[in-house]
Amino acid sequence: MGKREQAIATQLEEFREEHARGKADAFLRALLLCLSFDFELPTWLKDHLLAGALQYTQAKARTLDEALGLKRPKSWQLQQSQKQRLSHDLAPAACLVMNAKVRQGMSVEVALEQTCAFLDGKLSEATIKRCYYNKELRASLGLSQDSKKSEPDN
Repeated sequence: MGKREQAIATQLEEFREEHARGKADAFLRALLLCLSFDFELPTWLKDHLLAGALQYTQAKARTLDEALGLKRPKSWQLQQSQKQRLSHDLAPAACLVMNAKVRQGMSVEVALEQTCAFLDGKLSEATIKRCYYNKELRASLGLSQDSKKSEPDN
């Protein structure tokens, strides 16, 4: 298993643990990660989606939110929360894509532009750059610091 696959598997395990502790939306973030990188869905995620789909199609749940166990507080601010979660969930992806492109000899600027395009504009260039130069994130993904082009620390 390569570093990319290992990092994705580690993140999926964290999402599984969050889901087991009752964080209902962890499965959505896991699904987003798997679909974004064409990664096979883990069994726990398949089981949860199947159970929810069955409840919904058999009319045991009125909505998909109900079938999948999602609840949102009335004061929940959709756009801001979505943007924050998306940024958090795609940060490892952005870091991995940037690292791969730079290791292939691409300049950071070109890699940044292509990574932004790869993520379909879901993260700004500034956010992707910040993720790429985040030492803690790079360390958690097992990426060495020597692959970085010289850039002053922020």
